[in-house]
Amino acid sequence: MSLEPLDSTLLPSMGVTLVGAYTSAILFGLTSHQVFRYFRMFPRDHFILQRLVLILWCLIAASSIFIMHQSYYYLVSRRLQINFLVRPVWSIKVRVTRLLEILVFNLLIRSLSCFCSYRASPRW
Repeated sequence: MSLEPLDSTLLPSMGVTLVGAYTSAILFGLTSHQVFRYFRMFPRDHFILQRLVLILWCLIAASSIFIMHQSYYYLVSRRLQINFLVRPVWSIKVRVTRLLEILVFNLLIRSLSCFCSYRASPRW
């Protein structure tokens, strides 16, 4: 298979992709810090709520790992090779086919938001 050089019009979008991956990593770090603080500050919360927070964090961690793998694959190891843009890498296939994860994400985020609203509201 011959390796064709990448068109120069795609180079600026590669930089934006890298900035997006770095931003995603920073936000994952902030999320990890919040999860750590939650478990330190509320050790006696209900078992189910703690497991929901842990499951949500694991899903976010998996998503961040896939984003970093895609960024490394396309921007570092296969840089300037257009033939590799035709076939998606395995981590993109996994992320695209995870409709169930998106539904679970949505359910968990909404249920945790409702719980936080309930906890912050004054008792009648």
